Amino acid sequence: MDSDDQYDEFGNFLGDAAGSESDLSSQHSDGENDLENPIIDDGMDSDEDEKPHNGTLTRAADLIGSFESAEIIQVDPTNTGLDQPVIKPSAQANSHESKGDEDDLPQTPYSTKYLVELCKTQPERIRNIAVVGGLHVGKSSLVDLLAKDIYPDLGADKSSENSIGKLRFLNSHSAEFTRGITIRSMPLSLLLLDLRHRSHPVTFIDCPGHPDFSDEFEAALDVVEGAILVLDSLEGFTGRDKRILSEVLKKDLPFVVVLNKLDRLLIELRFPPRDTYLKLKQTLDEINSFVTDSEFSLSYSHNKLVSPMKNNVVFASCSLGFSFTLSTWSFLYENNGKLLNVDRTQFEKLLWGNVALQEGKFFKPVTVETPNTFETLILDPIYKLVSRCFDNESSDDSLAELLWENYKLSLPKSAYKQSPKLLINSVFTALMPTLVDFIQAIVSTVSSPSDSDSLSRKCPQILSENNGFVGEVFAVRIATGSEGYKCLTRIILGSIKAGDKIFLKSEDTPDSIATISEVCLPCGRFSNRIDEATTGMIVVLSGLGDSISKSASLFGQTIPEEHQIPFNRSRNGEKSIYKVAVECENPAELPRLIKGLQTLSKVYLGALIKLEDSGEYTVLGLGQLFLDCFLEDLRRITDDSLIIKVSDAMVRFSETCDERSVTKLSAYSASKQNNLSIIAEPVQDRVLSKSIETGRVNLSQSARELSKLLRNDFKWDALAARSLWGLGPKGLQLPSLLLNDSLEGQTDKALLELAKNSIIAGFESGVNEGPLCGEAIRDTKFKILDATLNNAAATSSSQIIPMSRNAVHIGLLTAGPRLLEPIYKVFTTCFSHTVPAIMELLDKRRGWVVHERPIGGTQFCEVEGYVPVIDSIGLDVDMRMATMGMGSCVMEFFRWDVVPGDPLDKDCELPAMKPVPRASLARDFVMKTRKRKGLTGEPNLQKYIDPELFAQLQESGIVL
Repeated sequence: MDSDDQYDEFGNFLGDAAGSESDLSSQHSDGENDLENPIIDDGMDSDEDEKPHNGTLTRAADLIGSFESAEIIQVDPTNTGLDQPVIKPSAQANSHESKGDEDDLPQTPYSTKYLVELCKTQPERIRNIAVVGGLHVGKSSLVDLLAKDIYPDLGADKSSENSIGKLRFLNSHSAEFTRGITIRSMPLSLLLLDLRHRSHPVTFIDCPGHPDFSDEFEAALDVVEGAILVLDSLEGFTGRDKRILSEVLKKDLPFVVVLNKLDRLLIELRFPPRDTYLKLKQTLDEINSFVTDSEFSLSYSHNKLVSPMKNNVVFASCSLGFSFTLSTWSFLYENNGKLLNVDRTQFEKLLWGNVALQEGKFFKPVTVETPNTFETLILDPIYKLVSRCFDNESSDDSLAELLWENYKLSLPKSAYKQSPKLLINSVFTALMPTLVDFIQAIVSTVSSPSDSDSLSRKCPQILSENNGFVGEVFAVRIATGSEGYKCLTRIILGSIKAGDKIFLKSEDTPDSIATISEVCLPCGRFSNRIDEATTGMIVVLSGLGDSISKSASLFGQTIPEEHQIPFNRSRNGEKSIYKVAVECENPAELPRLIKGLQTLSKVYLGALIKLEDSGEYTVLGLGQLFLDCFLEDLRRITDDSLIIKVSDAMVRFSETCDERSVTKLSAYSASKQNNLSIIAEPVQDRVLSKSIETGRVNLSQSARELSKLLRNDFKWDALAARSLWGLGPKGLQLPSLLLNDSLEGQTDKALLELAKNSIIAGFESGVNEGPLCGEAIRDTKFKILDATLNNAAATSSSQIIPMSRNAVHIGLLTAGPRLLEPIYKVFTTCFSHTVPAIMELLDKRRGWVVHERPIGGTQFCEVEGYVPVIDSIGLDVDMRMATMGMGSCVMEFFRWDVVPGDPLDKDCELPAMKPVPRASLARDFVMKTRKRKGLTGEPNLQKYIDPELFAQLQESGIVL
């Protein structure tokens, strides 16, 4: 056979067709010997008796001489279990985390010891700042800009346009790199200089902008003295920004506004200087109007005016790598001798507002068309530099002449050969080499921890003269490469160092004692070990052990035990209304699943883990993205990937009533010696509910103080004001109340007071798991009408608590029970012509639009609406498809709303495999939720009262 005929047109060897049958027979006959002498099949057909260089089957033993370092692996498929892979996947320990070693931390121009010593000797220079804002406004890029100012090596790579503004120095989670968002608050401690060349230890906490991680943002606000509100200059002050600023005002924190993405106005929209100024001014005017009209305006104690002249506004473009304030340009003009015989401080104030410049004189413009000083002295030079960079050619010296004549700057010749974006970055980096003006705005706006009232607000029982240690853990991270956790901690009082023993207290976990193994300065994904941390610092502590929960209060051994009262944030997970059920594919891995859930529930502040009666574990979070990240970490939390099964998405419901109980029914104890009658009615007082949620009304107040507050502020009568016994459910979101409305002649007050704690415990148990589907009871007022207690011996907690719980359920079932569902507020930015498609999409999901606002100077429109959480699954994807990719949305929990229909209506229509009618939704949700939780039977009165009494109530028409 000719050699060319042995291969096809693609170069594949054809071989000898006559030998194919002999090959097959020889393979069968020699099968047993092949197990002892393994062979390598290269895929070609040939006789076994041919020479090795012509054959296709080569024995591995024949290749030992050629490949001496090769390893022969013999695998017998008959001896391998069906559940064991032949090639096991490589282990990836904690692959969801990306951490840097201390040795990899870039060099700084200062010593870490000097920073720590400065915090100790001059605590008034410390600043703790939270960087907050909406999604994709450039918060992380802004922190990267600050980090590059201290770590020059970070900005050394400018070989491509993508390297500018995309450092993500603080990101450590794999999802943060793949999704391009921040999902965890991450602090960064730097030593920065102000205009007076004084060093300030500043800790920036980069907070997530996505609503699904709002718990991280709220926890960070509890441990800082100020905030940086980052806005997109093009989108302006959006509805989501208003929600964020409301939280800042509620915490009474001063803030600096950063108008970021200035390049979008210059390059993307190509605004003239006049329109750019008007756009920026409109945004600031909207912020000032919002602060003035806010519900927290009266209690806000800081400067309410946001203005560049107040030095609390910064203009920035992180993608081009620069930021400036009015003082930046006043110094530029001073250095170039162009202050026009005006003092620099006065010149700075003339750079904003209704002031114009003509022929070297400042005046108030007469017409609207007259450009002001911000346009002529700041925006015009920026526009000239940007336009020259885009028009620059290697043979053109106009840009070099412009830089030298106006700013006495010169760039290397290689810089002019870069792409326009890289050239712009080089120009503005040379023009504004430091961020000292930005730091001055922070230092002058935000006070130091020593000037704040953190200790008196959180620990009023501990005097500041005490030499003990007090700290607050506000976030927990997994210690990569070792067992245990790293705790982000704010030092409120005293100092802490490795080896110190502290008391760890929290409302969610038992008290414990821990020994600090390591104290580090936070540097993003890097660790910077220090010897000691002092008052006002934010540090990373190791060695607190597994006893810590999401947060904790830390006390030194010298703090008296009676003063060790937990003050840490304990309301995590209040907005966690989105849930899924998880289980192992292999039941033998259940311990790994439980351990993973326990570990991640500490790391994710908004995560709640619950074991249902059906035996399945449910994970509750704030939204779909939150659970996506949680479940991804759950799969990769150990060395070997954990294979889990995940249910369809569900939501957490609540229960309430819409009328007063139609009759008084008693619940009996197991011994039948005690009975308790409780009725229910709606609260119908949103101001009172809000006051309870915020802690203004709480049971820790004295009886006299609480009674006076209820009488004067909420118009309660004197008897009702003294009868408030309990509040619930857990978290006090849209709370329920328990009142003692019994009369002296009908109830033995002494025995009732003796059973008070047990009755309250039963009430709390009852409102945490209601009778409809085991969900929390909200916005309901329960009143004790009478109680029959036999004697003191019969009032044991084992008898009273179940009776009180049943009495609460009876009261709700006789008061027109209704089901509550969570509602999302939807924030959408889209093109104006896509608004009808969004409105139609929300309408199909039982949603509605409440606000539509065009964004000035653009074709964009901001749309705000509402949609039930259970109907929001996949809304973002559908919105992108309906708008052809020109609209997207973020959703945030807003309120609880009543589900249409009666949950006790047995006659409502519930079609199978079809959409349920609107009037049957409540019944459908209740029955499916009960089935999912493993609850049996119908939610009715029959299991709480005697059958004869229930039959009488049915005959009289009181119950159906």
